[in-house]
Amino acid sequence: MNERTAYFYYPPDPPVLCTRSIHPDFLAYLYTRLTTIYTTLVIFMMGCTRCLPRNMLEGIMRLPCTALVNWEEIVEEISCSNIIQRDNIMFAKKLSKNLVALAKEKDANAKNEKLWSERARRKVLYFILDEWVKVSSKKTTVKNLLSALSLPGWFDVKLRVEKLLEKNCLPS
Repeated sequence: MNERTAYFYYPPDPPVLCTRSIHPDFLAYLYTRLTTIYTTLVIFMMGCTRCLPRNMLEGIMRLPCTALVNWEEIVEEISCSNIIQRDNIMFAKKLSKNLVALAKEKDANAKNEKLWSERARRKVLYFILDEWVKVSSKKTTVKNLLSALSLPGWFDVKLRVEKLLEKNCLPS
């Protein structure tokens, strides 16, 4: 074997003997591999950019809810949910055990006096969230709110709230 001879191994073919130039099949193989790697990288990067908001949410998990730019929108989104309106006592319990008695009282009041109208149901949830912010001011973090929305039937509400929380992560 002289000094100008080189062997290039590429699957699935056997080694190709090249002298002073690269075999055209190897160039085709190299082009295919590089485009595959490039495509994989592009897909990977696109996937990572989609995941960025979730990673960015970790930065605001310890913030108090009242410090959020769009706290009122989040309260409105939660209050509009029929599922949470129905399960308002469980929601109050997940937020804080101290709110259960107040939530039961407001729930009974809304069912008896206001005939469980949409407006009455929303007022109950507004009251629960307002009392949660007033009573346990140190525990009113985004993390606690999202954990309260973690019951199996409330996943859609949690996703909508997370979407609203992403607005707090975007640079102004």
